[in-house]
Amino acid sequence: MANPKFSDEFKMNAIKLANNRGDRSLKDVAKELNISKSSLDSWLRNHREQLNQLSSDSRQWSAQEKLLAIAESHALTGEELSQWCRMKGIFEHQLKSWKREFIESSEKKNSHAQTSELKTLKDRNKALEADLKRKNKALAESAALLVLSKKFNALISGEYNSLKHQRVLNY
Repeated sequence: MANPKFSDEFKMNAIKLANNRGDRSLKDVAKELNISKSSLDSWLRNHREQLNQLSSDSRQWSAQEKLLAIAESHALTGEELSQWCRMKGIFEHQLKSWKREFIESSEKKNSHAQTSELKTLKDRNKALEADLKRKNKALAESAALLVLSKKFNALISGEYNSLKHQRVLNY
């Protein structure tokens, strides 16, 4: 069976119906229109690409303006959001795209900050471990010197010999 050729008017009506479908799935909308879901997906994708081209030709929004638009429209849904977008001269998909870009850039910045902080902490940890190792060696050396000093003092005072003599006698 050959694929039927649909008019541009039918495609636009299908796109409008799909965009205003509420909680229904695209599959349900396609079934209602007696077309395949893949055709409807293709039409929606082409329509979004055309809108993106049109919107890229219109005025350029600064990052601050985009963030403000995201904040203003955050709580709006459905018809309120559509009306707000018409007033501002933008499309809903642009808001979604801006929000996604903002989130991704924030995640990258956070990731970079965490990476540099982690590197700093690792360097600090390495320095502290080296310092601890040095101090442990110094402590061991001091303990050994203290023991040797006590033995030397005992030897000098003659206690060492008498202690040694007492051990021999005890055997």
